[in-house]
Amino acid sequence: MSTIPLREQLQKQIDTLPDDIVQQIADFTFFVMARRDIAPLYADWTNNQ
Repeated sequence: MSTIPLREQLQKQIDTLPDDIVQQIADFTFFVMARRDIAPLYADWTNNQ
């Protein structure tokens, strides 16, 4: 098994994805967070970030 932590592996994989797929992942994440009443970790997110 790799010694790289799971978060680092996921980050590397996400970094290689096209922007539209990353946006879909973000949208799904927000959907799940809203259903579970979990507040976002940041107050404002723009297309520039």
